[in-house]
Amino acid sequence: QFVLASDNVTFVLVVDVTFSFEACLQRLCHWCSVIHSTIQQRGSAAFGSGKHQTDGLSVLLVASHTDSPPYRKARCHSDMLQLAEELQQLFSPALDFVQGPSGPFFCP
Repeated sequence: QFVLASDNVTFVLVVDVTFSFEACLQRLCHWCSVIHSTIQQRGSAAFGSGKHQTDGLSVLLVASHTDSPPYRKARCHSDMLQLAEELQQLFSPALDFVQGPSGPFFCP
């Protein structure tokens, strides 16, 4: 039932960006793998922009703690762009990462 319902939702993944780049990537990959595992019986060929293909599952990435001193000191927007690029390489087209006005991550 989860697989059937997953077509109609946007999955929201929140990551604390005060952790290292590698830790953030590992946590996001873990949860993207959980989401991706729900659709594996369809096969990756079912997703894409072709005539008989469907859009990937919608995933919104949210960066938390962006107002904290450790983030402002050590991290920058380019790290989040690199995180998003790596996730897209690993999970596209089955997962469709939502692009917002400020880029691939929503930063509250």
